[in-house]
Order: sequence, then C-alpha cells, then structure tokens
Amino acid sequence: LVVGEFGGKYASEADRTWQDAFVNYLLERGTRNSFYWSLNPNSGDTGGLLLDDWQTVNEDKLSLLKRLRSASQPEPSPE
Repeated sequence: LVVGEFGGKYASEADRTWQDAFVNYLLERGTRNSFYWSLNPNSGDTGGLLLDDWQTVNEDKLSLLKRLRSASQPEPSPE
C-alpha cells in the first residue's frame, strides 16, 4: 500500500497534530510508503519540503518523514 499524497504547512498546532497522527497511523499499520506534497515551497496550500530559497530543507517536515523511513520493518507473522 502506498499513500498517494499527504502534506501541509506543518506550522499550526492543528496541522502538526494531524500530520503527526497520520504518520502514527501509518506506522501502527506497518505502512511506510507515501508521497509527501510537495517539494516546491510555492505550493500555496501546503508549502513544501524546501523553504522559500528553494535550497534549504524544512527540517521539521523532514524529521516527520524520517520517522517513516527509520521505522523498522514489521516482523512477518508465522503461517
């Protein structure tokens, strides 16, 4: 399963809470694959992984996504 996309500005408390909860939801279900919207900072409704200089990474968003990448693979269940 791959989540088509999710994202947000990750600036307000409500948006942080939603995205944190969504990543927790994915991890609890063993799903680590997704697309984050977006890379470019001029995405009006979400901002991007890059800041307005188009070079500097938004470290808060990157830390959120690193949780998905660093999560260990779930143990296969015995048949």
